[in-house]
Amino acid sequence: QSVWQHFADFPAMDVTLCSVRLRGVLPRPVKSKHELEEGFGGRWLVIASSGECLMDYVQGACDVERELPRASLCSLATAMQQFIDTACRQGEEAMTHAVTFNSLQLAICSGSSLTVLVVVAPKAGSTSTASTASLRYKAMEIHVALSRGELGEEFKKVVGASAESRAEKVSDYTLSSCLAEDDSAMHLPKELASAAQQSFVEAFSSSYQALLADALKDLEPAARDRVRCLSLFDSRFEFLALLPDERVQDEDQEDPGVESQSSTPSTPSRLQLLRAAAETAAAEKGQTSMWAWQVSRYFEVAVICTVAFPVFVASVVEVKITALPMVLPTQGSMVRRVLPEEVELCPHTAAVAGMLDSVAKQLCSRLGLAPPLSDVVVGSLKKG
Repeated sequence: QSVWQHFADFPAMDVTLCSVRLRGVLPRPVKSKHELEEGFGGRWLVIASSGECLMDYVQGACDVERELPRASLCSLATAMQQFIDTACRQGEEAMTHAVTFNSLQLAICSGSSLTVLVVVAPKAGSTSTASTASLRYKAMEIHVALSRGELGEEFKKVVGASAESRAEKVSDYTLSSCLAEDDSAMHLPKELASAAQQSFVEAFSSSYQALLADALKDLEPAARDRVRCLSLFDSRFEFLALLPDERVQDEDQEDPGVESQSSTPSTPSRLQLLRAAAETAAAEKGQTSMWAWQVSRYFEVAVICTVAFPVFVASVVEVKITALPMVLPTQGSMVRRVLPEEVELCPHTAAVAGMLDSVAKQLCSRLGLAPPLSDVVVGSLKKG
């Protein structure tokens, strides 16, 4: 009797092109490279709640970004912050948002006292710019670094002084001062400015692609050879990073961040199936779950970790059909949950789950998230 008869209690999920749409833009995979390029070049501003610019940091060659008036960028950041407060804000936690104006990409992380804004002008013909999701979360990393510990306490004092200065200007303004454009930034104390710049350097020194690549490199060879996809994406299904399987990459293959026009409802793409599983797994924050679908003569098992929610850490592992006696109703179009008692039927997935948990906890540290106190959990079965 097949253990997959247990799935009678779990409704199957039909995945079609009509029901699933992929979001986010990723650089086109380069066949000769295992790691997609990622960069954080742009103009990065730290703005107080008063609207005053505290830092103006340029990463890389940014001629277009440098020409933008600082006052205009601060006003734009204030408008984005107001939108977040009105439409999205829940509590005091920092939130991210991204918009596109003509050829400019803007990503923001907004908190109660500080806002980090990045402005990027994609270079013509470039394929190595970061996705908007990776920019949003990198802005969150910097926001966390500047808002906590001794550095955070010093910035609180600066923000308070900026608010007082702004209040004085508002109470004693004239028509000429109102019309005059102030493009100056507050001068931070030398030690504080140096420490803040070091936070930028440290944040830019490690990419999300590198985080995945290092984790995959440390995985035991037998399990690593079965990994077909390793990714970071958020609850909007926008990708921070993606390591695809080079062996299945083809020069004519569609961009993984864009819905394939050649797919049919009976043959959804791997990422569509992964999204279907992730949308259900999102209800179980702080856990690791497994989901399976059949592909030709083997199965793919998606291992999804929500320890760093709203960021998902996910991997797709190939499992030979002889090792996993699953019987799915329709080949290629159904997603099934792997029950805790069936995990042992999926070789190497436990090692992959441990790798994902390690990556998730590193993300929790970077993004200021509180990881769960328990160990890796698959469904309701603790894997120690």
